[in-house]
Amino acid sequence: MSPIVIPTRNRPMSLRLLLNYISKFYPGQRIVIADGSHSSYSNAYDAAVAEYSAHLQIEYLRYPVELPLGDRVFDCVEKLDDDIIFVGADDDFPVLDTLKTGAEFLEQNEDYVLAMGANVMLNRESQSHFKAKLLHARTIADSDPAVRIREFIAWPFATSYAATRREHYIDRCKNVKLNAMTIFGDYNVAFHDCLVGKIKSLPKIGYFTTKLPTHSRLEKPNKLHFLENAGDVLRLRDYYIDTLTSSLKLTEHDAAALANQMIGTKIAHFVDNAPHFKQGFGHSALFAEKTVQKQYQAFHDLFGEGNKTREALVPKLRFIVDSMQSIFEQNTDNLGEPTEYRSLEDMIKPINSPQDAHQTSNLTEAGEL
Repeated sequence: MSPIVIPTRNRPMSLRLLLNYISKFYPGQRIVIADGSHSSYSNAYDAAVAEYSAHLQIEYLRYPVELPLGDRVFDCVEKLDDDIIFVGADDDFPVLDTLKTGAEFLEQNEDYVLAMGANVMLNRESQSHFKAKLLHARTIADSDPAVRIREFIAWPFATSYAATRREHYIDRCKNVKLNAMTIFGDYNVAFHDCLVGKIKSLPKIGYFTTKLPTHSRLEKPNKLHFLENAGDVLRLRDYYIDTLTSSLKLTEHDAAALANQMIGTKIAHFVDNAPHFKQGFGHSALFAEKTVQKQYQAFHDLFGEGNKTREALVPKLRFIVDSMQSIFEQNTDNLGEPTEYRSLEDMIKPINSPQDAHQTSNLTEAGEL
């Protein structure tokens, strides 16, 4: 059984509700938790893990609060001996039926590094505003890595929530600073995916990701971020060139051309010139691709009536929405922290975590609700 690896930080209530979800819909599932929380949250985390240990196979690993996310996840994943893993988050909910289909596909197709369905993003913006959005996934299956990269950037998507080969995920962790780079984070993850192997998309929903105003997150960059940080962008371009010449044996000229295309295309997407904003995209081959259309159909069916997708997923969706409401109302996760951080480095500073006994008591009670 492939495990779900869950990095978590200062969100015991979210983790507890996620464990409740998995135990309810997928009892017996293996869970590996990589906790980098401040010590004031320890009692709440211990309570959450203890509550669901009888229903799930849970391995709980606690790390120093100052340990960077990449190091924490790297250590956690390296300890496993599984070929295929699922890596999620403490506030996102897997559809394990889809992920297991992806794992079975990877077992039979060694040239693929990951397999994934579409994601549904659920955004609780305020007490009165709730939005749902489909995040597509496409199959990238050319035998030439350079062609795979060009195919990917034509209409990019996040490749994080997937059935993934463990050894490949370890290599991802080694590039965590690039993979956390503002604007280019998911792009850089997929760049390394495409270099190594093929990506399989599945015609169903594979994950529900959530967003709450009570959770601390990285701040949204402004539209001129790439200019204000031009040095970092140019260094990324040089990294692309070096990687393409060393890994794919491209000439300096061809590597520079592809790197320039990658940078230029991503910036164009970021400043509202993405493919799906252009007239006629709804009739394009990208959007008309059969698996993508099935993903969109599944999304529409989820909010329709009398269909198999709704029958299978609405109980899960109801649970997730209720969980989001509980977290929104309790507001104990990320207690006392800023709403937004400028960087991952800022996010893991111990000074940004609650530290007094009163807060610790409140967190324990929240974890035992």
